[in-house]
Amino acid sequence: MATVSAAHRPADGGPLEPLTVPHFAAFCSRLTLPPKAKAERRRGEPRATRPAPQPLLIEPFQKTIVTPMFDGVAETFVVLPKGNAKSMLSAALALYHLCFVDEAEVFVLAASMGQARRLLNMAAGIVRRSPVLRRHLDLKLGSFEIRAKRDGGYLKVLSSDPDTVDGIGPTLCICDELHRWPTLEAYVLAKEGLDKRGGQIIAISTAGEDENSAFGRMRKTALEHLQVRDGAFKYAPAPSGEFVWLEWSLDPADDLTDFELVKTANPLKQITVESLRARYESPGTRLAWWARFVCGIWTRDDEAAISAMLWAPCQVDHCRIPDGAEDVVIGVDFGWRRDTTALVPVWGLHDDPLTVRVDERLKILTPPGEGKSLSTDEVWAEIRTLSAIWPKATFVIDPNAEGEHVGQRIENELRHKVVLQAQDPSPMADAASLVMELVRERRIDHPGHLEYSSHVLAAYLKSVGASKQRFVKKTDTASPIDALIATAQAVRRLKVVADDPGPVRPFVINR
Repeated sequence: MATVSAAHRPADGGPLEPLTVPHFAAFCSRLTLPPKAKAERRRGEPRATRPAPQPLLIEPFQKTIVTPMFDGVAETFVVLPKGNAKSMLSAALALYHLCFVDEAEVFVLAASMGQARRLLNMAAGIVRRSPVLRRHLDLKLGSFEIRAKRDGGYLKVLSSDPDTVDGIGPTLCICDELHRWPTLEAYVLAKEGLDKRGGQIIAISTAGEDENSAFGRMRKTALEHLQVRDGAFKYAPAPSGEFVWLEWSLDPADDLTDFELVKTANPLKQITVESLRARYESPGTRLAWWARFVCGIWTRDDEAAISAMLWAPCQVDHCRIPDGAEDVVIGVDFGWRRDTTALVPVWGLHDDPLTVRVDERLKILTPPGEGKSLSTDEVWAEIRTLSAIWPKATFVIDPNAEGEHVGQRIENELRHKVVLQAQDPSPMADAASLVMELVRERRIDHPGHLEYSSHVLAAYLKSVGASKQRFVKKTDTASPIDALIATAQAVRRLKVVADDPGPVRPFVINR
């Protein structure tokens, strides 16, 4: 397999150089895609008719994906909507590497063994349909491997469990659907093993649901090097040349019913504007699913209280409240061991209709874990910092979780007005309704703070009585929403003051 066949020769008769994009494309052109017998029968073909094999032709966007790897880049990240043949490209790339790299050690890592086996079965299907590959490769699916007969090189699939990945030294590691990995520890271990053989990693994924996840933060860091943006396509190479980030995605503020625009995020030729329209108009299509898996937008499911499509247009660069501004309200939600402590400054830009701004200097403090509590001194230091910026701010605090004690200290030592607002269902439902109204009508400016937005987008709604709903976490172990709760408390206070400038006596300490 290391020799170049006539099918791999260019028009001028010279050989194509192995381990290059043209050579890989020629290799793939001799392979065939799985048959689509059911589709043929729907078009009126007899049941016994077998459709003609379709060659695996590498499209221009797929050449863009593999080019960094063939150029020697150590890490290539690709984020692409579902249905754009990511798995087939990964399988073909793994087999090519196995055939043309001496004593190759190819590892395919996925979130689960079920997902990993799916890609292995796809690669095995390519081998079964290719007489040439069958002569050179052994399928050992019982041990989740494909072996090269000539030198013992192998392709092996593993889950993203760090215990299974520790110690590997891949020549190529393909990481499948990183957005589903619970942690990126396995990725780090695989990366550390690259030096053993001068290996490379290519990670191919769809968009995730939480931009504050490990993969989401990795994406944010990578896109700081954005060099090319052409429609939905984004190209971000590291200045060092260590990695390249390739992404096809729309922005949450885009018109997701502009099917010509959505097509730019789906470069596979067989995906057409007409097929996209048909998918969108299907009664089973949900907006969040469409946004994430077809448009490449990071968002949670349709049950989330606030979607990324609504939240993103409210983002404002350099989102700050003027230092020393009056009528600033700082919502505080305490979480000492399990949840986070959030301090969110909010300011009313207008009273009628109420329009607010969230300051980018908001604070979210995370407990150290392992049952240890967040330091009171750390929380107090942040309170003092915000107090110095807005000396006349009002703090709105839940009296529970030591809130009343902290509130008294704020009044006594910093001389701020403190409003104790218990997180009872009815007032919090009113606060949630107000926040959602502000977001829907784009009457809230926020800084796009990654962790803050994660808190906002993680919230779900729970019914309170017959007609009201409040913000809650989906499960006790789900992503925190404390910053959203703090925002809701502050916004509710702004609304109360706008409607009635007098003090809210029942909740004010010592006033």
